Amino acid sequence: NVYTIANLTEGTAGLYLCQADTDTSKTHQFIIRVLVSGRVTEGPVSQSVLVGTNATLRCLINRQSYPPPAVRWTFTPALGNQTSVTLNTSSDAFVNNNQVLQLTNIQESDAGMYNCTAFNTVGSQTAQASVTVLQPLVTTTCAVNTRQTTQGNSPVKFSCTTSGGGPGPVELLFQYKNQPVKNSSNTTIAVGTTEGGTLQSDLVITDPSSIGVIENYRCVAFRSNRTTSCSFSVSNLTAVVPTACTVSVLQAPLCPASVKLMAGRNSPLKFTCTGAGQLAATDVFFVQNGTRIMSSSVSSMTLASGHLQANLSIADPSYADIGNYQCVAVRGNTSKSCSFTVWGSVVDALAASAAASTAELQITSCPASFKLAPAARSVDAQFVCTAEGLPGDTEVYFLWNNTKISDSSGNMTLRSTGLDSGHTQATLTIKGPTFANIGEYQCVAKRTGRSASCSFTVWGSVLDALAASAAASAAELQITSCPASVRLGAASKPTAKFTCTATGQETAVYFLWNNVQIVDNSNMSVSSSWLESGHVQATLMIKTPTFANIGDYKCVAKRA
Repeated sequence: NVYTIANLTEGTAGLYLCQADTDTSKTHQFIIRVLVSGRVTEGPVSQSVLVGTNATLRCLINRQSYPPPAVRWTFTPALGNQTSVTLNTSSDAFVNNNQVLQLTNIQESDAGMYNCTAFNTVGSQTAQASVTVLQPLVTTTCAVNTRQTTQGNSPVKFSCTTSGGGPGPVELLFQYKNQPVKNSSNTTIAVGTTEGGTLQSDLVITDPSSIGVIENYRCVAFRSNRTTSCSFSVSNLTAVVPTACTVSVLQAPLCPASVKLMAGRNSPLKFTCTGAGQLAATDVFFVQNGTRIMSSSVSSMTLASGHLQANLSIADPSYADIGNYQCVAVRGNTSKSCSFTVWGSVVDALAASAAASTAELQITSCPASFKLAPAARSVDAQFVCTAEGLPGDTEVYFLWNNTKISDSSGNMTLRSTGLDSGHTQATLTIKGPTFANIGEYQCVAKRTGRSASCSFTVWGSVLDALAASAAASAAELQITSCPASVRLGAASKPTAKFTCTATGQETAVYFLWNNVQIVDNSNMSVSSSWLESGHVQATLMIKTPTFANIGDYKCVAKRA
């Protein structure tokens, strides 16, 4: 027998089983791997950062690429010799199999273009991003010429200085009652540069007594959207400097450090993020892989300093929590963010998967029993069962009244997925459950030579069942489930079981074989039972069926 697969895709790769149905069944397993070139699924993002801070560049690769691709980084500096160099990926700056580059204590020499390339023997793909390094605006300093702060009408001079490089010019101005102070007959403003390269502005009040008591002067320095300021006051014609300089614009929040998950069970994680700046941020929240985290694991509080602090808790971290995280601070139309990562070694993940596959087979989580309510039966019921081992090694499925549930069993659907932890999870969904779904259920996990199971029940009130029975009895007679046809092979088969269900408590259900009603004999037996759902179920058992049992069978339901 030849099985041909045309137009191979990434989804074609996997484990295949060839089975020959002979007197002794024989099977053979083989793996098909599809060659896929190295591809970048998420490239680095260009960013501007302050000197002395940190930045993270990510180059996530396609996991379905085969052979598994490697990652190479190159850097072209923006200053000096603009020659591209290959970065040493064995340094501590690279994590997550070189997919993440962490730049710490960034200096001007780190500014430039960063390229990451995912490559294997099939092909490669490159993504790039630029890093711009900004010089911070240094705190503004207010000073008073104390020789001119005597009582009386003597002129008073105030000096304000600021420093710091970076893009764009720096401006200095004085404010009184939040309005700019301009040159007048009583005020003179002079701006100049000192020997150290700092910018200085002087305000001279010729006759302070004409102004009276002043308590709200400020000197403000700004460049682009960043400002710093300091305050001073004149009270009873005596100049003082009462307050320290403060940053008045929204800054990037202070972010937690990245965390690496280990192969075993991890302790709970807590990440704390604080919105920086004198004015509290309107909102501080967390984002995972581009989506805001809205669960109860996030809480926030206002600190005594006026800052807003957000906390993210992960109670039982696993490889499913791996990803790129951001803390975002928002005030009005302005937002700032910082990034951190929860990551785990691919080798550790594979080791966890292998350990689960080779460990003693056991079901790690079993669904709870479910009581069917008489009302709201349109609400779906869902049951989740998890066992050790990936889908290629371990099969997890459900039984209902000792019969395996398929994905098209009436109002039931079945889905199975592999988890990053190396487990297989099966989910059974009953759409609009009714009393017909009542019974004993089992979750079964199977691996070569091993099996494990656990049980749960779907049940309902007897009164509700009787009401359903009465409704079924009054309903139009119909057969609700009929057995499938069976093909006999050359060899003898074990006992064959056929189940037929019909509506109505007062209904007779039986079987015909070649138009003759079947009664118990040495080869066949028929039993009938009443279900709590108000249905009657008949079961035909054929012990060791042979070709003598071949024929046309019918399930017949009769009601007076």
